[in-house]
Amino acid sequence: MNTRYDVTNPNIFSFAAVVLLWFSSLSYAQAEYQLGVEDKLMIRVYEWRSVEGEVREWPALTGEYVVGASGALTLPFVGSVPAIGKTTEELAGTIGSKLKNVLGLVDKAEASVEVIEHRPFFISGEVKASGRYPYSPGLTVQRAIAIAGGGSQLATTGSRASRDAISATGNIGILRDQLVRLLVQRARVSAETNKTDILAPVFRGAPSNFIASLVEDETVIMVSRQRKIDQELSALDSLQSLLEQEIAALRQKMVSIESQLETVGKERKGMEELAKKGLVNNTRLFQAERNSVDIEGKALDLTTAILRAQQEIGKVNQSRISFLSGREADLALERQTLDSQIGEIERKIEMQQGLLAEAASFSATTDAALGGEGLVLTYKITRDMEGGLKELTVDKNASVQPGDVVVVELSVPAGN
Repeated sequence: MNTRYDVTNPNIFSFAAVVLLWFSSLSYAQAEYQLGVEDKLMIRVYEWRSVEGEVREWPALTGEYVVGASGALTLPFVGSVPAIGKTTEELAGTIGSKLKNVLGLVDKAEASVEVIEHRPFFISGEVKASGRYPYSPGLTVQRAIAIAGGGSQLATTGSRASRDAISATGNIGILRDQLVRLLVQRARVSAETNKTDILAPVFRGAPSNFIASLVEDETVIMVSRQRKIDQELSALDSLQSLLEQEIAALRQKMVSIESQLETVGKERKGMEELAKKGLVNNTRLFQAERNSVDIEGKALDLTTAILRAQQEIGKVNQSRISFLSGREADLALERQTLDSQIGEIERKIEMQQGLLAEAASFSATTDAALGGEGLVLTYKITRDMEGGLKELTVDKNASVQPGDVVVVELSVPAGN
């Protein structure tokens, strides 16, 4: 991919739109995610300046913000901005509109909002370590239990296989997510090496929107890197062009100097002939010789300047070669590192799958009766929804959202 962007072209907004779209889609279906207290956000504000013909970021507003207990953010110039219950896209629009009104802008400023750290979730009940844990996209009840150390001693009494199966399944899910991320990164490295678009890897079981989001992330990284490469090469091209223009100007001067040398040489030769005949004095002959020496000195200076400029062009070409070679070496090293990490994750998955198979050989199902007491594990989520808190009975594969309270209980199956 060899892409250049001209900031003097209004079409720059198409690129800015891609960037803003990326910032609002870094997690599973983040465009639909509603913000809440303790969500940490990265906010950036951009403005198109028609006079300069470029997009500029506002560093005074760019930074990390946390949704406070009141459900609002406090931003410079804008003040308090309600955030709770809004999507990142809605909050970005609100910030842009407020800036336009407060600062009296002709056009609305463009804002981007990225969730860089979700509010935590909570888990209690029949787990080893109840408490508060950081949320990560794609979290399920089963993974939450694994994060909390697995089932409690009571839940796993007489059935170590159930605990191992839950832990191994949760670990496999986490490892699979890591593997998908690494595979997408490797696809980006391949695309950079071959100068093509990123080809999304096929990974059975991974949500398509998750893979698409990762591809968008890596595409932005690739575009940013390519832009930097283009800028470096453009600077070297400009320097070489200036040196070539300098050489051309020096050569034009050399033509004039050579013409003067020819004229002075003829004049000097004539003076020497006249001096032999006694028709001119030695002073005039000396002056003619001096003029010849001066012009020859100028010719030598021009030749030296041309050689120096040619030497600088050689250095520019060497810098270009070194830069491109270094970039290729960096990509090769990055691919080797990713391949090593992918191999390590795959081995870990195989190990966890082995543990899961071993646990399955002792128990036909990980959610069947535990400890011979006819008890089963049940899972409940308390979630802040429209209308207030609601308790939902879910299965182990249910998605957990930021702020959820997950409760794992032992209960008697219906009919016992």
